[in-house]
Amino acid sequence: EVAEMGSWEFDIEQNKFLWSDGMYKIFGLEQGTEVQPETYLDFAAPVDLPVAKRIVDIFRVDAHPFVETLHVMAANKTKILKIKGTVLRNEMGKPLKVVGIDVDVTSRAESEQALRDQSHFVSNVVNTMPVTVRVINLDTRKIEYLNKDPFNRAHVTPDQVVQMDPKEQAGMVHTDDVPGVRNYFDTFYALGDDFVNTIEYRAKPPKGPWEWFRAHGKVFKRNERGIPT
Repeated sequence: EVAEMGSWEFDIEQNKFLWSDGMYKIFGLEQGTEVQPETYLDFAAPVDLPVAKRIVDIFRVDAHPFVETLHVMAANKTKILKIKGTVLRNEMGKPLKVVGIDVDVTSRAESEQALRDQSHFVSNVVNTMPVTVRVINLDTRKIEYLNKDPFNRAHVTPDQVVQMDPKEQAGMVHTDDVPGVRNYFDTFYALGDDFVNTIEYRAKPPKGPWEWFRAHGKVFKRNERGIPT
């Protein structure tokens, strides 16, 4: 049994709540300490007291399979637990036991939050830049991210451009410049990560005049075989 997971069993008729060693480690309790379903109420963070009460009601009132996420104050820190339970019944369908596991997902949740915070920070920085930033999928040649309207006063939102299919996006490029744009993208497959590729081309929105653009691009993501994507 790993340190971040514990199993438990609640005997409904005997009113006995049995914990594995992993459960005691998660909650920072001495092994053998008597526990009951209400122990979740004792350790629940104030914001998650309704969740803890819902769990207790499953044990005490209406036994059924469940999955809950509960914030607890345990071992001098706030932990996030993923709690899963199921019901063992007799041949008549009467609930006998509720059994399940608690998994400490705190580290994973914190890592995911850090990534969200970082993404939000980068997005805010990019959105304040005076230039247009694009992320393009080399396989489909589709623009997957756009920080601002690339056209002057064309009233085309970044979301509208991103939602276009690749053919619609490619259709905004001047016919005479299409071969150069194709070569621009093909060149990335032979470039190192530090090389900056440059091109000038004309493009226009569905309704609007032609405009000249100078693009500077570089590879920032590769697949497992090292091919730019």
